[in-house]
Amino acid sequence: MARYFGDRWPECWTHRPIPEDIKNVVLDANVLLDAALISEGAGWIALSLLASRGISFYTTERAKDEAFERLADFRRNLSPIDLILTNFLDANVKVLASGKDFASISQHDAHLAALADELAAVVLTEDLVFVYDANIAKIHARTVREILLSDLSFAQSSDAKFLFFFGTSFGADGHIFVKAIADEKVFAENREWNLFAIRGLGRLAFDSGTASFCFFDDQDLLLTKVDFDLRAGESFAAVLEYATGHRTVYTLKVSHGDDESTSVASVERTALKRPPASEVRWLNRYDKPEGWLGSIQVGTFGPFRLNRKTWRACRSLVGVAPSTLTADLSFSAAILCEVRGDMMRRPSWDNVRELTYFGSGGFYPGSRRSERDDKWFGDD
Repeated sequence: MARYFGDRWPECWTHRPIPEDIKNVVLDANVLLDAALISEGAGWIALSLLASRGISFYTTERAKDEAFERLADFRRNLSPIDLILTNFLDANVKVLASGKDFASISQHDAHLAALADELAAVVLTEDLVFVYDANIAKIHARTVREILLSDLSFAQSSDAKFLFFFGTSFGADGHIFVKAIADEKVFAENREWNLFAIRGLGRLAFDSGTASFCFFDDQDLLLTKVDFDLRAGESFAAVLEYATGHRTVYTLKVSHGDDESTSVASVERTALKRPPASEVRWLNRYDKPEGWLGSIQVGTFGPFRLNRKTWRACRSLVGVAPSTLTADLSFSAAILCEVRGDMMRRPSWDNVRELTYFGSGGFYPGSRRSERDDKWFGDD
């Protein structure tokens, strides 16, 4: 039913449901923080949905310690809010000794894999590199977004639109990621089929006349992907990344989910003078209707570029996409949390997203420190 350890043609392309016989979930530090600090956030809702299925939650001593260390780093000179995390763990999670090393899993994450193997459990984590490695090691690992999509009633609710299209903001660097399937009719008509458009940045389209992906800046064609073999009915992933320096570098990557190779094209243009608009028009363009024909599984954007291993996980695993639902949100939540004696206040997800939006990557020219004005670093 789902893509477990290499299933190439799952019935479900949007996520990988947890096997029905699994009753235990091991929580990574990033999920612990998200669920504990944000009131009705994505992490908390995911755990609530799992708990309603009778699933029990575990974590390791190492993951617990890592969560507290990150929390202290988030708060720095602010008053401690450890009580919020402590109460969350006491009420919801059983902490067990860290597991032993686990073959093919990095030392940093081996304790999670070992405990999951011992408990016949799924690891819930937002570490996409670990998600990929766990899949290779035949350990079930899922992201928060996949858990939310697994609950049909929640996924179909009006509150769940962010599961399919969600992003934070753009900065000097950024990415727009999309995973989709093309209908066979895309190849029957010579025209552009648009996946997304962003004012101030550009739009990505598949040109069926030239059989290539094209990226346009306003009306100008910046780059094409002539070496990618788009196939009807088969999932593919694409990411457009940019880095603004004295000149802006645009990089487009496209890959089939089961293909180890990636088609890549880059181009340099004059530096962006202002950040792109945060509104993304998915599956169409602004000036005339030339929308996408087929299905889309997920679209995300954020003020960072995907490293090689994160891109590998996102393109090759069904249901996996950049972790914009949680990326940097725990830090913003920690700033907004407050503890006074026995009283605790946690922010809502909307408040956390708003702070993250305003605080993410101020727009300045330069992807390297030497190219950026000193005022952005507080230098005299």
